Amino acid sequence: MQKFPTCKVSFKQKKLHNNSFRCVNNSNCIRIENGAVSIPKIGKVPIVLHRKLVSEIKTVTVQLSHGKWNVSLTQEVECKTAKRVLHSIVGYDINSQHTVVGSNGWYVKNPKALKRSSTKLKQIQVQLSRREKGSSRWHKTKSRLNTLHGKISRQRLAFAHEVSCSIAKTSDIIVFEDLNVKGMQQFNGHMVNDNAMGMITSLTKYKVELNGGIYHEIGRFVKSTGICYQCKHPHKFGLIVREFACESCGLVQCRDLAAAKSIENTGENDLMATGIVARVTPKFQQKTSIKTKVFELSKFGVGTEKKEAA
Repeated sequence: MQKFPTCKVSFKQKKLHNNSFRCVNNSNCIRIENGAVSIPKIGKVPIVLHRKLVSEIKTVTVQLSHGKWNVSLTQEVECKTAKRVLHSIVGYDINSQHTVVGSNGWYVKNPKALKRSSTKLKQIQVQLSRREKGSSRWHKTKSRLNTLHGKISRQRLAFAHEVSCSIAKTSDIIVFEDLNVKGMQQFNGHMVNDNAMGMITSLTKYKVELNGGIYHEIGRFVKSTGICYQCKHPHKFGLIVREFACESCGLVQCRDLAAAKSIENTGENDLMATGIVARVTPKFQQKTSIKTKVFELSKFGVGTEKKEAA
């Protein structure tokens, strides 16, 4: 105890290696003129715009990412009015083999950007380990490694945007399951990171709201895997099993498709139980034997009235 330090013990904070600068647009101090953006304390910087501006600039963030400087502009975008009549509901299951599987039979395979570039990554990492730290060759090899990691991250982001856009445009009500992505990363980090699970759900959420649809997530501990979509009989099996035969009705079905249909049914029951939507029958389906799922919003703003599903 005599050798125990008497000074106050403090824990070192991890240094963040993201060189960034953020500024708020006050009195039009941030503006784009003649292919350059004017930023306070920095001045005019030439940029390449990826899309046209929709409204006034709120904030600007300049960040160094993978050896290149990026400028992100924040703007206000008006969402479309909420759809009163919702004609379709689709549940989506996210897994390792297929990135997204929809209850309507839509499959999206995982492109595995990291796995495709793993050979080149290993070669550059071996070269970097043999270089003398701080030398010119060490800096060149490190910039090559940084550029390759940036390419992989951009491939993941582009894939997530493509999938989320197609999901948001196909249906009015979209149901996902609330996944513990951080816990899954501890179990198998490379597989989960290469699948972009959390990125797809976060991008889909705001895109559905922009189109006036409904985004819903079922509970994290609600069972969705191994439930027969015909007789609702539950099963237990490992991750190796991709197809199974129901013990009750004998129907052979895909594991992922059955999970997606189970997510759809659970999300539909949750939305109807909370009173967000109500099931209606359109006029043109009242005399026919074939019925499709059509929903109507139950909650409106003050001064609005319900309309018949047409």
